[in-house]
Amino acid sequence: MTRILAFLAALLPVSAMTATSFEVEMADGKQQITADRTVYHSREKIYEAFDHVVVSGKGMRLAADYVWVDTATQNVRARGNVVYVTPKSTITAAEIHYNAGTGLGTIFYGRVVNDYYTLKGQLIRKISDDRFLTTEGEYTTCRDCAESWKFTARNVDLTFDGYAFMDNVYVKVKDVPTLYLPYLVVPVKTKRQSGLLFPRITTGSIHGVTFVQPLFLALGDHQDATIGVGRYTSRGSRYELEHRYMSHTGVAGRFNGFLTKDGTAAAPTRERWSVNTAHEWGFFKNLGMRWRVLEVSDQEYPRTFVTDIIGDNLASMESNAVVGASLSDVFVAAEARRYRNLLYDRSKGFDGGTVQGMPTVHLGVKERRLAGPVHANFYGRLDNYTRRNGPFQDENRNGVYDPGEDTLRETRRLMLAPELAAPFRMFDVLAVSPSVQFNELRYFFDLPTQSSNLSNTSQRYLHAKLDTSVVTERVFQYDGKRVSRVKHQMAPFVNYSYIPWIDEDPTHPFQQQLRRDGGLFDQYDVIPLTNSTNFLRHPFGNSLTYGFTSRLIRKFRSPDEMPKVYPYDRFAPKPKEYGAPKNRKQEIALEREMLWDRFGPRYRDYEEVWTVTASQAYDFKDAKKQNDKKRAYSFFLARSGLNIDDFSHSVEYKFYPRIVQVATESVPERVFSNKHTVSTSATWYLKKLANARGTRTFERSISVNFSNSSQPVPSRTGEVFLNWSFNDFMSVGFEHQRDFLARKRLKNLIRTTYTSPSECWRLGLSYSQRHNTGTEWGFDLGINLMGQGYVGLSQFGAASPSGGG
Repeated sequence: MTRILAFLAALLPVSAMTATSFEVEMADGKQQITADRTVYHSREKIYEAFDHVVVSGKGMRLAADYVWVDTATQNVRARGNVVYVTPKSTITAAEIHYNAGTGLGTIFYGRVVNDYYTLKGQLIRKISDDRFLTTEGEYTTCRDCAESWKFTARNVDLTFDGYAFMDNVYVKVKDVPTLYLPYLVVPVKTKRQSGLLFPRITTGSIHGVTFVQPLFLALGDHQDATIGVGRYTSRGSRYELEHRYMSHTGVAGRFNGFLTKDGTAAAPTRERWSVNTAHEWGFFKNLGMRWRVLEVSDQEYPRTFVTDIIGDNLASMESNAVVGASLSDVFVAAEARRYRNLLYDRSKGFDGGTVQGMPTVHLGVKERRLAGPVHANFYGRLDNYTRRNGPFQDENRNGVYDPGEDTLRETRRLMLAPELAAPFRMFDVLAVSPSVQFNELRYFFDLPTQSSNLSNTSQRYLHAKLDTSVVTERVFQYDGKRVSRVKHQMAPFVNYSYIPWIDEDPTHPFQQQLRRDGGLFDQYDVIPLTNSTNFLRHPFGNSLTYGFTSRLIRKFRSPDEMPKVYPYDRFAPKPKEYGAPKNRKQEIALEREMLWDRFGPRYRDYEEVWTVTASQAYDFKDAKKQNDKKRAYSFFLARSGLNIDDFSHSVEYKFYPRIVQVATESVPERVFSNKHTVSTSATWYLKKLANARGTRTFERSISVNFSNSSQPVPSRTGEVFLNWSFNDFMSVGFEHQRDFLARKRLKNLIRTTYTSPSECWRLGLSYSQRHNTGTEWGFDLGINLMGQGYVGLSQFGAASPSGGG
């Protein structure tokens, strides 16, 4: 009887297996299947698993009540409480069918969740790697329940990094239908795409209610543009344009243009505009160009439209362009600078009396060894100073240059400065560097006088210097968690400067002009430089400069010295992988990084946490003035910079024993004694965190700036910046600027941001008071459509120092 039963069992196509675990070979590797009961159909090569089924493989896990696997076709079916987990998403469904080889399939009454969005539907079909077709579907990026907002549609055709096409759409807020649309297209791109951004709305300022609707245009992989059109109710129409580009070759730039049709009675012109553009171009291996243009329609524009362009508290705006090439031993550069005088007495037009430096050409030969300890270098430059109102200031308005009365304002100047130096060290702590430099400045003029053309002139002088410094240091053991040692380094220095020989023509009108009213083009014109001629720079000619530099450096423990806390700390690190450079700038950066990794420390070794410098100069020439020997001392300069982890502090102090304003024909010499300026700033980050999606931030920081200056230009201003997150969802930013001398408020700004716990929307409100634009309210609503950040025009919730860029 037993043999008959065995024979009949062998004839059956299905064999019951008592094992609860087995392994199958699939296209993406071996998979382990465990269940309460399993069955194998040997003829069809099909596995079935029943109750508490778990399928585990490389980078995936599937749990269900029932699983059917066809090893021949790689088809898989799972039914009942299905949960399918991969590194990129989690699928929960009543039933799913998919092919392990292609990754395509169908989800019945399911939901697809990843780090960015949630997609639900009665029927979800994956027809390609990035495309889903959904029936009776829902789409949202919210993490709450019920969702803060979601789109429901009868049919959804969704392509990741593309668009979601929906028909019969309801926009639901907290599961309540609020808007019906017969058809809707929603971008679900993680890359840039063209479309309307949320409008910018403010109210309460001197501009009235402002509304600007921006349109973003993705012009390609490397450039985009934003066009804004709106209206300022107190002024008129408003137009904005921003263009940005950045190529893989290192070429980058931006353009910002603003136009306002100003209909107010006090407006200097009907069409008020500004341009702010900056560009950086790399042409060849060592040739590059940078240029920037700042321009406005009128002098009052920066003070009226403070957010459009810098210049609110500036006397002038500078536009410049620089082209430079750096070789192994030689560098060549050409630059042009254009200044717009914002203090011009006419509200419109350009101040033609401002002297412009266009162009200036630089040529330098880097230091090279000649013989023994002697080194040589060379620097030369050609400056062209010009202005729109002509080559001289015509005081008597006769149209002809009158020496002794008119001031020269145009010239071409050639400067040549070869230098020899012989640095050496003594006793390993004393560094000595004697040097001698020959300087020649040639001035070329091209203008007629009453008798003839003005002749050219030149200055030649020999400048000898002796620089000495002593470096001492001491290392202290420090038993810290991350720091093992602290080193203090002290470097006092004494430098002597002497000009033994000067060759110039004291009868030339330009030399007389320098002595008469200080009508120089820049600091190179005055030889020698004394405290009487320039109190903003240390003198040279017959002077002694002394001071010191103090540094505090801490040494971090190496990875081998740190305690092994986590399991991965016990394994050797993998070799570092370097990315392929795409342009010359990246090639240079990669070469430096590889050299550092090869020859430098393999961990964050040292950090300079505190640096203090102090210096002053003594002018022997001014010391000969018996009636005012204190004039021999230049200003005393001290700087301190502290940077420890989340706290930074800097202070600069200047003390002027004497400030001398050079006498002119109409104003006598003025002397100010014992004046000082001090500026300090401190920033402390108590906490600064952000999630990987970029949808939530937590920051608590405070920053304080203060500056004080006495005569001849007194000022005393202060700034406070506070960013405070109460939790992951609510934060406030506060900024206050004040002029203490004028006893007036310059700026008050409060920004409040609420981020929904669902991480799919954010609301920002702002209130500001400025001394020149009045009170302004701002509003911003950000929607997280793609799951990777908020789509909006403004960044709310964080105050930042004005110099923070």
